[in-house]
Amino acid sequence: MFGAAPHEEKIQYVTFSKKAMYSITQGVNFVQVDLESMSEFKEPDIKQNIEKVKRLGISFGVHGETGAFGGGREVPLQLDSAYEEDYSRSHARLIEVLTQAGEIGSKYFLIHASESYPLILTAKTLEPARLVDVQGRGLDKFFEDNPDILDWAANLDLIRMLGLHLSDYMERYAYNNLQQVMNKKIRSILSDSSIPDEKKKDIVARAQSETLTPEDILTHEEIERAKKDGMKRIIQQYVVSRDIDYGPERFAYFIIAKWMETRNDPLWKPIIKVSLKFYLKEGEVEKIGKLSVENPKFYERFELWVPAVAAKYLWGHFNPDPKYEDPKKILEKYEMYLTIEPPMASPGMENLMRLANPVHFYYLVKNMGFKYFRMAIDIEHILGNYLDPQKVIEELPDDGGNFIKVIHAGWPTSIQPAHMPILVGSEQHIYLYKQYFELRKKGMGKDEDVFIIYERGNPHIQQSIIALKLIVKFLENDVSPDRLPLEFFGLDVGQLASSERQWVQIEEHARDPLKGLMIIPEEEYGFLGTAAVQKGKTEIWKKEELK
Repeated sequence: MFGAAPHEEKIQYVTFSKKAMYSITQGVNFVQVDLESMSEFKEPDIKQNIEKVKRLGISFGVHGETGAFGGGREVPLQLDSAYEEDYSRSHARLIEVLTQAGEIGSKYFLIHASESYPLILTAKTLEPARLVDVQGRGLDKFFEDNPDILDWAANLDLIRMLGLHLSDYMERYAYNNLQQVMNKKIRSILSDSSIPDEKKKDIVARAQSETLTPEDILTHEEIERAKKDGMKRIIQQYVVSRDIDYGPERFAYFIIAKWMETRNDPLWKPIIKVSLKFYLKEGEVEKIGKLSVENPKFYERFELWVPAVAAKYLWGHFNPDPKYEDPKKILEKYEMYLTIEPPMASPGMENLMRLANPVHFYYLVKNMGFKYFRMAIDIEHILGNYLDPQKVIEELPDDGGNFIKVIHAGWPTSIQPAHMPILVGSEQHIYLYKQYFELRKKGMGKDEDVFIIYERGNPHIQQSIIALKLIVKFLENDVSPDRLPLEFFGLDVGQLASSERQWVQIEEHARDPLKGLMIIPEEEYGFLGTAAVQKGKTEIWKKEELK
């Protein structure tokens, strides 16, 4: 990509079409183009230039914008955000980039599954409390359709657990509403002719002296209902306000989590079940107890339930409220795939990203039930999110490979973004083959094409391409890792490390120790050596520049 290329190479990547053209010299007919700015789609003559690329037999996919490209937090698609501004802006941008990518013929559009700030860290950031549900509706509208969830949320103990200023407002509104109900009851008593005047005078006197308590004139049920009604009212106002608070998004995730749990959402239990396997040690489940966000011990383990809510927000962008355009129609129109990839976690956030585990992706993609919504596997990113790639692949259900559309292949390292080369026959080459073979057994590439991409970042590009071609060749033939032939390791006749080629090298350099001891240099350099001596170029000849 342009932003990462050395200065002398930047001219090669200065336009979208030049990025696509890059593959011509690399021995492949497919290239993944990194979209570093949405404005690249508005470059002069982009459609004509892309047509030239296609006529050369090259096709391409697009890697969508991401914070990893250096654009900052506000550039990427934050499809797992519950903030109204993020949701609406990200959805509009999603529609735009999908449309533009589809119009120029991209095979897929790849995005990082999670680009929003880790939820556990939002307590340190001030944000306005305008919140939306998974389909982009204001959370106030959500509560109107789900009054039981609002009733459940109007609980001071639960809200205090979140650490939001909302609890202070709720307490104040509960008190104010109770006072209003008391005043209404007092007026009702004073206008009731059946009540003795002495009792009325006593109530008025105590009210004026502020010694009248709610219990004196209201039942317990009336008191509790008055408090709860006040708390509900402030919640409804809070979620549509622009009041600044520390991490109000936690409230939206908290509410959606309870909604998913209560409605037995198809993403809730399966994703949490996966989380328990990856993030809890033996015996910890029993210590936590009830797997519900109303349980503080469970709620505080963000890694257990946040992925389920984040996945539901992604689901919502592809099943949006009618006021938003449905991106599925764009994907169908252009027969283009939307592919989600594990995000790149920066140091300090390795295990904090909201949605990073491909096993979680599996349940989202399967539940989406849409042909053009698929997933990507990137072992470098999996490692960077503090996950064991082998365990991820083992835990992927038996049909999990069927939903993989893209593989980002590179030396498996957790230092990101490394994009190290894959050397033929190296440990990394063999390791990748073993992992991809397991995915192959789970259906990868059986019914749909899969794009295997070497994300360029270092030298040895050609070796990496050769290594990937060997991986593809033997995967397609379902060759078990323990039965790989010499060809895979580059040791077959005519290959880079074949014994024949090595013997040629040995024979060519067998007399090297005798250099300088021979009377007739032509024995080494051939008949042209004499001409070189006559022209006074023996030093150049010795350096083998003319050999």
